[in-house]
Parts: sequence; structure tokens; C-alpha cells
Amino acid sequence: AIILCVILVMRTKTGARSATLSCSNDLTYSIPLTKDGIYDFESEGIRIHIMVRDGRAGFVRSECPEHICEGYGMLGQKGETAVCLPAKAVLTVD
Repeated sequence: AIILCVILVMRTKTGARSATLSCSNDLTYSIPLTKDGIYDFESEGIRIHIMVRDGRAGFVRSECPEHICEGYGMLGQKGETAVCLPAKAVLTVD
């Protein structure tokens, strides 16, 4: 059990270094997970806010109607994905 805990801690600390936001207008943005902040984008006329904190990223205070995208929480492991359907935006950890 101790070995498993050490492996999980090491994996979390080395984590992903960036995330990609793909929008409906065929634009793709690379978001560094090494710099905390809020990054603003627009897709399908909807303002999207991506918050980066402690090497993780997630949708926050987006202007979509139901805010389901915010329910994905903060993503930090490679391959994790969150989607905002009204904005046709996909956030993926690289």
C-alpha cells in the first residue's frame, strides 16, 4: 500500500503541462497548466472562462445556459476531457 501511495504522489506531481481548448470555429488554444490564472475565450457567441490552478484546468463562470461544463471540475491528468456543448468547446489535458 505504501508503494502505491508513493507512485500516485509522484504521478500527480509530474502531471500534465498543458491543456488544449478546441472551439467550434476550428481554433485550438494551448493553455499552460504551469501558470495559474483565468483564460477567456469565445465560441458560438458564448464566453468561456478556463481557470488554471495548481496544475489543473476547468470551466468556470462560463456564460452557457446550464453550466454543465463547470460540473466536470478541475482536470489534471493526461486525457481528461470536459465539454461545453452550447459553446461547442472541448477542454482536454495533454
